[in-house]
Amino acid sequence: MDKPEPLSDDILARAERDELVQKVYELESERDALRADAERYQWLRGRDLNTIAAGGVFAGMTPQNIVINGADLDSRIDAERAAEGNPNA
Repeated sequence: MDKPEPLSDDILARAERDELVQKVYELESERDALRADAERYQWLRGRDLNTIAAGGVFAGMTPQNIVINGADLDSRIDAERAAEGNPNA
């Protein structure tokens, strides 16, 4: 049986480049999704505390029925995530 010819350096370089380009596309897609999540959260975080009276989207707590935003929202989310056992909270 004939031994297959080894791949040329040019073919290997193109394959490695193609893999790197694909990885860049994947990372860019992930970055864009994370940015969109961060922008949505920043929008929610900045909502006025009077939003519940005026109507619209807001973050709140029950059973207290209060609207929270800013640093209060951050700390409550972190506390809830920690209570659920999330190590990154």
